[in-house]
Amino acid sequence: MYRRQFQDEGYAVAHAFIRETEFLSTFQEYVLIKQLEEGYFRREKGRSMSLGRYADSLCEAHLVSLQGKMEEVTGLRLLPCYSYLRVYHKGSDLRRHADRATCEITATIVVGYEADKLWPLSLMRKNGDRREVLLDRGDMIVFRGSELEHWRDPFEGGYWIQMLLHYVDADGPQTKYAYDGRPHIGAPRSTSRQV
Repeated sequence: MYRRQFQDEGYAVAHAFIRETEFLSTFQEYVLIKQLEEGYFRREKGRSMSLGRYADSLCEAHLVSLQGKMEEVTGLRLLPCYSYLRVYHKGSDLRRHADRATCEITATIVVGYEADKLWPLSLMRKNGDRREVLLDRGDMIVFRGSELEHWRDPFEGGYWIQMLLHYVDADGPQTKYAYDGRPHIGAPRSTSRQV
């Protein structure tokens, strides 16, 4: 089911992809605690109310451990590139964009949030139609990040935590981006690279 949607549309939505509510609650608390650690997150350029962390250790572990499931969903052999942890706060948005080549295949999973309603992610589908996707805790969308433009309107809640996992097709033209130019998973990025 997921594979067909991914192959036809360039994306697939998997509700309850991570089902362990205790794990998600712990992960959410971990992120909230990390916000208190000076310098752990960086303020996102152009997203004044958003914080980000490249290659958080817990996210990097998911990048590797979930690779097989991502391959099942996409029908592709994948190479891991990098993970990213993002915390949006009230007023945050995500400008309309397509990702860089290292995000050929992007998965974004909702870790947790403080909000009265779900916050839609908008995608521009291959046929040119806009699709709004609503994801709850543990839900995931995996999509062709460097092909499909995506964005979010301003966030109205308290906080929203997303884990992003990025891969490239092992049989495609972007294999040089495996590990995002790092010597191994978990290594920090080069200071010259952009997220």
